[in-house]
Amino acid sequence: MKKKIIIQGAGKGTRTFKISTDSIFDYVAYFDRNLKILPEDEGRLDGIPLHNDPSLISKMQYDYIFMRAQGVTLIQREYHNLYGIPYEKMIPIKHIGGKSKFDQIASLANEIAFHGIPGSVAELGVNYGDTAFWINVFFNDRTFYLFDTFTGFDGRDVDFEKEKGTMRPEEVHYFDLGRSPEGVMGKLLFKDQAVIKQGYFPDSLDGLEDTFSFVHIDCDLQKPIQAGLEYFYPRLSKGGAICVHDFRSLRYPGARIAVREFCAKHNIIYTPIFEYGGVVIRKPF
Repeated sequence: MKKKIIIQGAGKGTRTFKISTDSIFDYVAYFDRNLKILPEDEGRLDGIPLHNDPSLISKMQYDYIFMRAQGVTLIQREYHNLYGIPYEKMIPIKHIGGKSKFDQIASLANEIAFHGIPGSVAELGVNYGDTAFWINVFFNDRTFYLFDTFTGFDGRDVDFEKEKGTMRPEEVHYFDLGRSPEGVMGKLLFKDQAVIKQGYFPDSLDGLEDTFSFVHIDCDLQKPIQAGLEYFYPRLSKGGAICVHDFRSLRYPGARIAVREFCAKHNIIYTPIFEYGGVVIRKPF
């Protein structure tokens, strides 16, 4: 069942986000405190009620409030203190509604939902879980596999890049930072859907066999990207998508090499997404 969403703010960015995700969520109302006078069409916008009185929220049935507005932290505090709305019910989306990576993932997730494309989702290269948070939100009813060493780059992959001459020495420890599966899991809203797969990919698959509707690959280096494409693409449902980040990266040219070699080998078309800096690979219906 779709999550019921109230959306705070009724500007262009918020409305674009709503339209871009309307197959994922059941939007029940807009709220915009800055509207002194409601529109003439009985206070409706994009087919759902539009309100300017936040006190009405407590009388509504909803799962979460998406909040895209200036001073969102202050609005969250006000909604909590004045209207008793739990903080965990309020999700800031202030960086969404433009041309970000999150917009691209949201749009793909929406099309996957609209067409009823089956399959789990996965991320290869989780880092601190910022992208994983939104994948978990947009695919909240699907099993979500999170693949990462959680200890930085593996030496085998670094040695491969060095031999190829595609990694500068100063980049070796760029992601050798403190992170943990527990820290990532703590960020997710729908933890029951998430499965941590820690370790070196593809060893961390540990015999996993599943089908996928969406995969996000953001592990920077050529070997794990190639391994990810070789594993996930054959298991991708028709109409499903794989996004590969860093295709245009100057720091990690191995990502571009991996995509081009894989797609040439298997006669697959990929599409660069310029605002995202990566590519999307779709499996034909």
